Amino acid sequence: MQVHTRTEMSRRTLLGLGAGLAAGVATASTGFSIFSPRAAHAADEFELIRNRYVELLVGPADADTSHPDVVETIQSMTETTTDLLAAVVPGPGRDRVFESEPLVDITDASHIQTTALNLASMAKSWAAPGSPYQYDDELGSAIVDGLQTLHDLQYNVDTLEFDSWYNFEIGAPRGILEAATLVGGILPDQLRADLAAAVAHFVPDPKYNYPPYDDRHKLSTGSNRLFLCQNVLVAAALVDDAERIQLAGDGVPDAIALTTSGDGIYFDGSYIAHTNVPYTGTYGRALVTSSSYVLAMLGGTQWDLDPAEVDPFRHSIVRTFVPWTSEALTMAPVCGRAVGRQNNTSAWLMGSILTLAEGAPEDLAREWQGHVKGWLQTATAVNYFALRPLSEALLAQKLLDSDVPALAEAPGPRLFPEMDRILARGDGWCVSLATASTRTRGFETQGGENLKAWHQGSGARYLYLESEQAQYIDWFPTVDPYRMPGTTVDSQRHGQSSGGRGGFAFVGGSQVGGTRADDGFYQHPAYAGWVQQLKDYGGDMTAKLSWFFLGDGIVCLGADINGGSAGDPVETIIENRAIKTDDMQRWFINGAAVGESGQDGWRATVPGVRSMTLPGSAGFVMLDGPRTVEFVRDARSGAWADISNGRSTQVHTNTFHTAWLDHGTQPDGASFAYLMVPLVTPDEAAAREDDPGVEVVRNDGAVQAVSAPHIGFVSANFHEAATIRGGPLVVTGSAETCVSAVRTQRHRMEIAVADASQLHDEREARVAFPRGHRIRPVYADPTAEVSIDGNELTVTIDSSAADGRSHHVEVEW
Repeated sequence: MQVHTRTEMSRRTLLGLGAGLAAGVATASTGFSIFSPRAAHAADEFELIRNRYVELLVGPADADTSHPDVVETIQSMTETTTDLLAAVVPGPGRDRVFESEPLVDITDASHIQTTALNLASMAKSWAAPGSPYQYDDELGSAIVDGLQTLHDLQYNVDTLEFDSWYNFEIGAPRGILEAATLVGGILPDQLRADLAAAVAHFVPDPKYNYPPYDDRHKLSTGSNRLFLCQNVLVAAALVDDAERIQLAGDGVPDAIALTTSGDGIYFDGSYIAHTNVPYTGTYGRALVTSSSYVLAMLGGTQWDLDPAEVDPFRHSIVRTFVPWTSEALTMAPVCGRAVGRQNNTSAWLMGSILTLAEGAPEDLAREWQGHVKGWLQTATAVNYFALRPLSEALLAQKLLDSDVPALAEAPGPRLFPEMDRILARGDGWCVSLATASTRTRGFETQGGENLKAWHQGSGARYLYLESEQAQYIDWFPTVDPYRMPGTTVDSQRHGQSSGGRGGFAFVGGSQVGGTRADDGFYQHPAYAGWVQQLKDYGGDMTAKLSWFFLGDGIVCLGADINGGSAGDPVETIIENRAIKTDDMQRWFINGAAVGESGQDGWRATVPGVRSMTLPGSAGFVMLDGPRTVEFVRDARSGAWADISNGRSTQVHTNTFHTAWLDHGTQPDGASFAYLMVPLVTPDEAAAREDDPGVEVVRNDGAVQAVSAPHIGFVSANFHEAATIRGGPLVVTGSAETCVSAVRTQRHRMEIAVADASQLHDEREARVAFPRGHRIRPVYADPTAEVSIDGNELTVTIDSSAADGRSHHVEVEW
C-alpha cells in the first residue's frame, strides 16, 4: 500500500534539526531536548519512531543523570523494580507473571493491564541511563519471559475482550509496547510480531472503541482516541508496518481539533469528556500526555501532521490547561470523578506539557516551559521528580537550569461558560467554583468512584494558597460532603451519589477589564460576575446564587432560597477548611480572637457576626447586617475507599473549621450576602465591616447585583427582566442575562452582556448614563449591535452561537 505523505510544509517544520525534534524547543536559547542526535540519525523512519519512543520513556542512553533531582527519580524507579522482581513467579508452566496478578481463569481484566504495566516499569529500569539495572541480564530475561507468558495466556489474537475494554485497548497494550520497545534489542522476532498482531487484533482501527463484534463499537474521542493511536503507532513501528502507522496518524487530527459540541476542547478553554463532564484535569491532561507522545514520534516523518491540524490545539494549552494548575495540584472542579482518587497532583500535567513542547513552535514552547518552571519553583507539596518518569525528570532538571523565565498566571477571573466553571486569581491565591446546569454535570460518579459527590456542583468553592498547598491532599475522604465550602444545600442525608447535572440553564457570567487576542479570544479580564440558578441534589430546595469577582475579593450572594425536606435545615456553608497551619488554629470574629475555637470539639452559635477570619486563609465580611453563624471544629477521619470502591483503606485524619448559616427548614425566600477576601488579616477584615468597598445593589429573586464605586465596576445577573441602579448607571437587562460594566479610563467604559442560559438567539441590555453625558461607541464585538438615544445605550447581542460568551462594547463620553 502506498503511504501518502502529508504536506512538505509539515515535513520542513520538524526535519533538519540537530537534536531530534528541535523545532520550536528553542534549542538556541534553552539548549535542552530529550531527543539525541542518534535518534534523529536513525537508518529509517521506523527506527526513528522506535528510538524516539525509547527516549520519550527514559531519555537518551547517554543522558547525564547525576543531578540530585534526577538521582531521586532513578532511585524511585529502582525501588519499584526491585519489588517487582521479587514478585515474579519463576519456572515454566506458570499461570501468572507476578504473584498477585493471575492470568488464567480470570474475569477481572485489570490483572492483564497490571501485569503489562509492571513489565513496563521493569523495562524502564533496564533501559534507563544511570540505573543500577541498566542492561541487567536477569532483569532483561524476566521482562522478555514475562511478555511471552502474558501473550501466551491472555494477550493474543485468539482472546476476545472481556470486562473493561480499556484494559485490552489502552492500558495493557501501552505497558506491553513500552516494555517491548525498551528491550527491543533482546526481544525475539517472533514475539515482537506476535505482540504487534495482538494489538492489531484488539485495536484494528484506533478511530473506534470496542471491537467490531461488540454492540458498543463506536467512534473513539479525545485522549482515548490518542492513546489508541499511540498504541497502534508503536506496534506498527515495531514491525515496520507503514500502513498501520498511517492509520494511527489519520486518527489524530479529529482528537485534538477544537469542538463546539460534545467531548473535546472549546474555544473558551473548556474541556468536556463523557458528553457533559468538565474534565480538564484528568481526561484533558491525558490528552496532553497522549498527544505529546504521538506528535513527537510522527514529527518530521512522512506521516507528520499538517501544522494547520495541530496549531489550534497547541494554542489552546495556555487557555485550557495552565489556568487549572495551582502549584501542587490540578484543581478539583475539573477532575470529575477523579477527586475520589489520590492522584490529582500537578506533576503529570507539568511533565506532559514539557514533552509536548518538543517540536512545538518556539514562542509557544517557551511560554509553556515558563509556566512549568514557575510551578516547579513554587510547588512545595509535590515532589515532581519522585512522581514522573525519567525523561520528564531530565527535561524538568534542564528547564530549571535554563534561561527560560518563570511565568505566573495573570491575576483576575477566568470564565469557562462551556463547562460552567470559573476561577479567579489574586496575590498568592486562587479560588475556583464548580457549578452545574442542564448542559453540564457538577460532578461525576462512575465505576464506583466519587460516591459522596452530592453537592460538588452546587457552587462548591475551593481556595488554593501558595502558602498552604497541602489543603486538598487527603481532603475529600475527610471533609463533610454535606458541607462543601461555598454551597447552599438541603442537609438531608443521601445514598450513593449519581447524576450531577444541574436543574436549570441559567448558569454563567460576564467579564470586563481584559483584552482581545488576535483570534478574538477575550483574555485577562479584571472583574466578572457569575450566576447559578440551583436545584438541590435529590430534593426540591431551590436557590439563586451569584458571585462577583472584584480583584482582591469575591462577593457571594444567595437569594430566593426556598423549599427543602421537612425535617432538615437548609444551610449555606461559608467555610469548611482543614487546619494545616498554626495560623489557622483559631477564628477571629469581629476582629477578636475566639480562644475556644482552638480546641477540638468546639461548637458554637454566634450571633452578631459582622466579620470572621481564619488567619492564613481568608476573611468573610457580612454585607447584609450582622448574622448568626454556626461554628464547629472537629477531627474527621476517612479513607479513599470510603468514597471510591477499590481505593486505599488507609485512614486519614484532618481537623476542620466549619462555619455556616442556618436558614431553617423549608425556608421561604431566605438570602445571604458576604464578601470573601483571601489572605486578609483579622484587623483588615474588621476594617471592612463599615467600608467593604462594595455595595449590594439588589439581591432577590429577580436580580442579584453589586456596585464597587472605587473601581468603577457594576455587575448584575438578571433572573427576570428588571432595572437596577449601580453607582451613576441605571442598567436594565433581559431575563437570564448577565451584564457587567467597568470604567477603563476617566471617560471610557467597557460593557459586557452575556446569555448565560445559552438558550436565546438574542439578548438586550440598556445602560443609562447620568444626564448630560454625550456617549458614543468606540468599539463593539461583531456580535454586539449598539444604539444610542440621548444618554441611554442599548446593546443587543447575537447569542445564537449558544456558547455563553461575553459580548463587549466600549463607549466614551
